[in-house]
Amino acid sequence: MVTPAASTDEPPATEGHDEAESAEHAAPATQPEPEPAPPAAEEPAPAEQPEPATAADAGPEEPAEPDPMTERFGPGAASPRPDGSTPPGHPIKGNADSMLFHTPDSPRYDATEPEVWFSDEATAKAAGFAHWDRTKR
Repeated sequence: MVTPAASTDEPPATEGHDEAESAEHAAPATQPEPEPAPPAAEEPAPAEQPEPATAADAGPEEPAEPDPMTERFGPGAASPRPDGSTPPGHPIKGNADSMLFHTPDSPRYDATEPEVWFSDEATAKAAGFAHWDRTKR
């Protein structure tokens, strides 16, 4: 005997399909969201290379080698600078040929090409130099 089908909102089940498959077809398909890509591997930063030191970085000037004039005439003596300028703290010009030293008040100060510079008169005298002014010797 054939019984009439009960009226329901759901379509009749078809053979060979289980309820999970029916649910997949009934609900809109939702794809799982793709996982975000891992952040790009950062390249290691190049090792910082120290920049060459400059005179401004070095602070007070310290010669790489001992100053030959300091070795020859003692502390307080300095060699002439390559550019001809006065070494800091050494205003006294020494003339090794005459063994005279010239202070800034000497009339020959500007004309004197020093072979050595001194920090003060006492240092020049200790090195064997005489004052340019005979009255001050």
